[in-house]
Amino acid sequence: RNDVSSLHGLIKTNKGRIKMREALGLSLNDDLETVLKRHWLLGDFLNKDKLKVKKVKINSDIKKRKKLLAEYKSALTRYKNKLDEERRATN
Repeated sequence: RNDVSSLHGLIKTNKGRIKMREALGLSLNDDLETVLKRHWLLGDFLNKDKLKVKKVKINSDIKKRKKLLAEYKSALTRYKNKLDEERRATN
């Protein structure tokens, strides 16, 4: 039973290796050196993109709008809940 699970693990690992090579446009017949160079190049390319966060000041009008919208949403929720209670009470 242990051998069967090890065999299944090897098969899945091989399938993963094949899919990763195909994703980079490589085949199983390519040199290991070529494959490693492409993987390394891809890793370097993906790691170069560093995000720089900039703080943006929010206008006071937008802050007021946000507060008013929150109050409006809560008022609508209360009104909807009250309507639902009245409908349940009449039924």
